[in-house]
Amino acid sequence: MIRPAAALPALAWALLILVLCLLPGKDLPDWSWMDLFSLDKPVHALLFAVLTVLIPRAWNIADTDGRRAMRVYWTAAVMATAYGVSTEWMQHAFVPDRTADVNDMIANALGALLGVVYLKRRDGARNSTKGRKDV
Repeated sequence: MIRPAAALPALAWALLILVLCLLPGKDLPDWSWMDLFSLDKPVHALLFAVLTVLIPRAWNIADTDGRRAMRVYWTAAVMATAYGVSTEWMQHAFVPDRTADVNDMIANALGALLGVVYLKRRDGARNSTKGRKDV
């Protein structure tokens, strides 16, 4: 079941991503050959990893089995990746001096995957401390 109030962080983050991705090209800093060493792709990955981590908060999965949680995490990753592809398409279609970049789409998808890895590891750490009793 979706909890609307719990979805607000993901929606706010998605809005931030949209604003950043739809800035007109003239408002972006000018890059040179140093662009090869820039933080552009890691920033894309980070933005979409965070989005993937925030999306599952909207579902009430706190006391569910691991399979259901993983389905929600993978659904979140697919949603974040689709959002990343659509923001790239919007850049190309609607924003002056901007084009879609396949490498950005790949970075977005890798970020979503990293978000799932983080969520799975977090769950594993949580589950290992649940069964532990202090002696």
